[in-house]
Amino acid sequence: MEISRVKKELGYDFEPSPELKQSMAKLSEAFRKFESNNEAIFKKTLKTVKHILKQKSLILPRDWKEVFYEWYLSKELTKEERSELDFKTIPELIKDPKIILKWAKEYSEKIDEELFTPPEKVEAYKNLPHALCILDDLGILDFIEEKFTNKNYSGKARETDKAKLIATILNIDDGEKVRLALKNKDYLSKTAKKNTKKILNNLGLTSSFDDD
Repeated sequence: MEISRVKKELGYDFEPSPELKQSMAKLSEAFRKFESNNEAIFKKTLKTVKHILKQKSLILPRDWKEVFYEWYLSKELTKEERSELDFKTIPELIKDPKIILKWAKEYSEKIDEELFTPPEKVEAYKNLPHALCILDDLGILDFIEEKFTNKNYSGKARETDKAKLIATILNIDDGEKVRLALKNKDYLSKTAKKNTKKILNNLGLTSSFDDD
C-alpha cells in the first residue's frame, strides 16, 4: 500500500519511520508477486478447460480475480471458510478447473437471463426483496416455514422446495433467487423495512419491525 494512500485513509499527514516504509514496501511487493503468481496459475488452469467452455458456448473469464475474488470467495464460501484461507491455499484453489467451469456456467446463465427475460419477470425479480420483506413482516414467511417442518414435510430438499413455493406465490420462475435471498436475509434492509412499515400503516396494519 502506498504511503500517500495510508495518509488519505487515516485522514491526517504523518511521516513514517524508515522501518515502516521498508515493511510496507516488502508487503506491497509480496502482494504483487502473489497476484502475478495467481494469474499465471489461472491461465494454465483456464487453458485446460477453454475447449469445454467454447464447446458449450460459455463465457470465458477475464482473469483470476473475476472468478475468485468477485465470485468464489465472496459468494461460494461461508465467512468461516474465508477466514481459513491464506496466501498458500488460494493458489491451490485456482488450480481446480471445476471452479472455473461452475463460474462460467452460472455467469453465462445470468447473462442469458438478463438478455431474454421478459420485462414483467425482470420487474418481479427487481421487487423480490420488497415482496419478501412484506411477507416477513406479516408473518407469512414464518407460516410457510412451519409448513416445512418435519411434522408436515416429507420431501428431501426442504430449503429448495420452500423457495419454489414462495417463488410460485410471487410469480417468479427462479426459485434459486428466492432461496439465496432467504439464506442471506439481504431483503431485510433498513430501506425495505421502512417501505414495508409505510405500506402496512397506510392499510391500517401495524408493522412488527422496530423503529430504527
